[in-house]
Amino acid sequence: MLDCKFRVMSVPNPQQGIYIHIPFCHQACSYCNFFFVTGKRDHGAFLDAAIQEIEESRIFFGDRSLINTVYFGGGTPSRLKASEIERILDKVQSTFELSSDAEITLEANPEDISLEILGIWHNMGINRISLGIQSFNDKLLALMRRAHNGEEAQKAAALIRESPFENYSFDLIIGQIFQDLEMLDEDLSLLKSFKPPHLSTYLLTVEEKTHLHREIQRKRLPDVKDTTQEEHYLRLMEWAAENQYDHYETSSFAIEGFQAKHNSNYWNHSSYLGIGPSAHSFDGKKRYWNTRNFKEYVNEGVWARNEESLSRIDMINERIMLGLRQSKGINLNHLGLDSKEMHDMVESIQGIAQHHITKEGMNIKLSLQGKLYADAIAAALFL
Repeated sequence: MLDCKFRVMSVPNPQQGIYIHIPFCHQACSYCNFFFVTGKRDHGAFLDAAIQEIEESRIFFGDRSLINTVYFGGGTPSRLKASEIERILDKVQSTFELSSDAEITLEANPEDISLEILGIWHNMGINRISLGIQSFNDKLLALMRRAHNGEEAQKAAALIRESPFENYSFDLIIGQIFQDLEMLDEDLSLLKSFKPPHLSTYLLTVEEKTHLHREIQRKRLPDVKDTTQEEHYLRLMEWAAENQYDHYETSSFAIEGFQAKHNSNYWNHSSYLGIGPSAHSFDGKKRYWNTRNFKEYVNEGVWARNEESLSRIDMINERIMLGLRQSKGINLNHLGLDSKEMHDMVESIQGIAQHHITKEGMNIKLSLQGKLYADAIAAALFL
């Protein structure tokens, strides 16, 4: 029988989404540890496998059939032909019920952007673009081994502003090796001129098994400095506030009304289905993840999916971690704690530096300074 990997849930959940991992990239970025393949790997075999996986996942959401978001991530989804993207989207729409205002996002890189392709994507039903700028600085882009330069990034940003898309997001990486405040300010100044409705920003993280990690290990590059990252993150938050961006999640800033619906599914513990090699899913009780082996995914699809049941404590700890990442924070009454756990939680909160958190009744939020230590503060509150 199909779908044996899925546990059908009947608990209502108003928000849920589908993530589609497109594993193809033009080249490997120095910092990236996501699953991707370069070169002219067979798109057709991947598309057939993804279509089959969508079909075999049709009961994943059980009776909760309404889908609020679809997200094409990667990798580089814009490496696919428009007809290939449309084939997947058509299959999603024929298999699941999409809400009338569903957010449908496509990640794209600057080198793939033209007014023509933007119009084609928009006409097929994509209504949000996430553009991987990362920086406008040629030196930093070369260090990251990005396939575009600063001029191409500016051109792509300008074309998106001219296009039919009203909802779009730009990605930026800060706290980089060799990046000083002047470089950051130059990037932020250019961002201000384009005024994207949404901004996703990430502190450079040195992941194992990446080119960047190997270069640092070999002493060919200096390591990332914590002081630089803290300085850059504080400058970014100051700039965002000055330019009317809502800092609604640790790495996310939005003009009012343009918060990312799909990513909010993750942070709010909503259900989501992941399609493609290495993609993850969550049904409210279990986590699932697909194989990272391209050939294995193509040959076995859903049958190469792993799963893990989350305990009650796992769920509480995830609510703490995900809640603290958001500006709304966590409400202790909504964590599902028993009386002893509540007592222990209050004691743990009292042990956190008081200038790192704000307390309003039973609601706990991170302060501006506290956002620098979000992971450590969450770990201190874990049961």
